[in-house]
Amino acid sequence: MTIYNSMLLCSRFFSYLEAMKKHAEVQLKKPLGVVQVYRNASMYEKGDPVIENGRDWLRWPAKKSASGYIQQGELYLPEKADGYEDMNRYSLLFLIDDFSEKEKDKLFAWKGVYNLYTQIATSVGIDFLHIKRNEELELHFNGTKYNWYPKRTESYQLCVLKKNKPVEVKINGKSDGHHQRYYIEEQFVFEYLGDFNQFHVLSHNQQSVIKQVSGERKSIDLRGLLW
Repeated sequence: MTIYNSMLLCSRFFSYLEAMKKHAEVQLKKPLGVVQVYRNASMYEKGDPVIENGRDWLRWPAKKSASGYIQQGELYLPEKADGYEDMNRYSLLFLIDDFSEKEKDKLFAWKGVYNLYTQIATSVGIDFLHIKRNEELELHFNGTKYNWYPKRTESYQLCVLKKNKPVEVKINGKSDGHHQRYYIEEQFVFEYLGDFNQFHVLSHNQQSVIKQVSGERKSIDLRGLLW
């Protein structure tokens, strides 16, 4: 191989890397708010050993996530098959991670979903909890959408989400009928991560990262005694 051919190949290689770099960075026309949402839940029967472990028995171990992340103030999102051409339609992005240990306890609407987008408000796949973006990010509880007993009829604002100040919501319920009584314990953590004018697209082999739920978080407890 001649020196000229070698230089030509090197030039093409660096041009390819530069093109990949440009492709891997997406500029947005308007800021995109990013909220990390964690969920943890378990369904059980009366008398199950979980009750003996105390009221807060759900655990949040570190977990591999493919929903995207923030690193050194930069937003990284997994590569999408259909691309990100429509991102400028949205004002909010939710990074979704379900920490439930058993497959049956995972939120059905989240299975196979990494991110959810919205313009104004969203249920985040959870009918009874949603976020509204007015002057601030408001977390709301919609009791009429809670399907477990006891029924909650009231709807109200829970809190305002502040940047990097995670908020945990705890709720429980039960189900009676032509079957054994079942109980469900659910916990959600919402953390507003900021607004971003651009993000980096992760290649397929770069998408996973280890996430750990912060131990310092405000707690809103909506649980009640069920028996």
